[in-house]
Amino acid sequence: MINMIVVMMKYYHQTLTLMMTWPLWMSLIFMYNNSVLIQCFYNAC
Repeated sequence: MINMIVVMMKYYHQTLTLMMTWPLWMSLIFMYNNSVLIQCFYNAC
């Protein structure tokens, strides 16, 4: 029973970490895509 709780806690912690960092990753990807688009625009592709 205790082992099950530990596994659940680990899984919950991983999920929570992913949820916490997800907006950060999305914003980083968004900024990267925007910078690529801007460079492409300035260089006229």
